[in-house]
Amino acid sequence: MAKLTRLQQNIAVQLEFWKTMAVASQEIAGATVVTTHLADPFLNLVVNTQFKDENFAPHLEKVIDFFAIHKVPWTWWLNPLTSPAKLGDTLGRYGLKLIEEVPSFYLDLNKTLPLELPPDLSIKKLSGDDLLNDWIQAINEGFPSEDNAEGFRKLNYHLPHGANAALQHYVAYLNQQAVASITLFKGTQAVMIHNVATKVAFRKRGFATALLIYILQEAKNVGFQHCFLDSSMHGKDLYQKVGFVKCSEQSVYSLNA
Repeated sequence: MAKLTRLQQNIAVQLEFWKTMAVASQEIAGATVVTTHLADPFLNLVVNTQFKDENFAPHLEKVIDFFAIHKVPWTWWLNPLTSPAKLGDTLGRYGLKLIEEVPSFYLDLNKTLPLELPPDLSIKKLSGDDLLNDWIQAINEGFPSEDNAEGFRKLNYHLPHGANAALQHYVAYLNQQAVASITLFKGTQAVMIHNVATKVAFRKRGFATALLIYILQEAKNVGFQHCFLDSSMHGKDLYQKVGFVKCSEQSVYSLNA
């Protein structure tokens, strides 16, 4: 088997993650389309597109119909390997607008990862029986939603998590109070970081950094060498401080902008 490039590794683990999260998914002529049934456009998406036909207009219409049937807002993510390369121009003619450029970051887990937890901070990996009530607290503050992230909590609770599952949820506690959350996704050949959040009252104290380094070490301990994540613009400083480097950028289009 040919060795995957860094970009191909990134896309592969991203696809694995979203297929794990999906309540429903469909392959439409080379486009992977997934929905979580939650009313968040970033949780219902076309995650990779490889249209081979010159006339791909019918495929675009099928994608739009998929999300219309599921009655959810959604986004279309284009990466540097998207085919055709100028798909964004065509999406514009269908009413989709570019709303964000999302940088993707990579870390070689063979690097030395310093870990010194702040005083009184402890970290817990949640079991499959955990209701994720502690985990969702920081996520709710970091990514506000109309239902206080309850739908997202239930989605993750009903997916396999804990122990040897692909999804691993962690919470950092300060004096037994939940202050930060994170999710590690274990793919076939790489891991991916998601849901990095700290409660507002506890930010700028190094808790997210400690939690991130802790789970990177956990991934390294079980043999993974490659880690990826998609970052918001305000989160990139944290990842670069730990040692992540930008490996690509994705363009996000929305019909609901």
